[in-house]
Amino acid sequence: MNELTFKVFDKVSKKISPPFSVFGEFTLLGAWSSWVAHVRDASEVSIGLSCLADLVLLRSTGVKDINGVEIYEKDIVHWGHIKGYEENYPRKAVVEFSPDLSFKTFNLGECDHTFRFGNFTYRSTENALEVIGHSLSSPELALQVDDYS
Repeated sequence: MNELTFKVFDKVSKKISPPFSVFGEFTLLGAWSSWVAHVRDASEVSIGLSCLADLVLLRSTGVKDINGVEIYEKDIVHWGHIKGYEENYPRKAVVEFSPDLSFKTFNLGECDHTFRFGNFTYRSTENALEVIGHSLSSPELALQVDDYS
């Protein structure tokens, strides 16, 4: 069974945590509060539930890209540009769960659309996707993604 992992984006420090597993509410609270205290250079005691509004929980998709990088919510992926999986119009998209795993394209102009993971026709989808950044922590990429700036 695959382990469910998450990352946390801190709106204050503009940083993303390393992945962590969740085995219960207290493990989650302990994992994010230690990390937030570290990136904000604060004492762990000063980090409480009031910080929750500044955090975005990012769920793993359970899928890895061509480079073995695990794909998380709000990651920016590129596909259609890799040899053997070329498409006429390579796409860039933000990873979402809405309600299932989806990719919201942003580089096709009027042809932008939401592409459901189950619609991929590739046998090995991970060989066609490449993570190129994160919509919350990469300002240069976020500018390209008007809905996520």
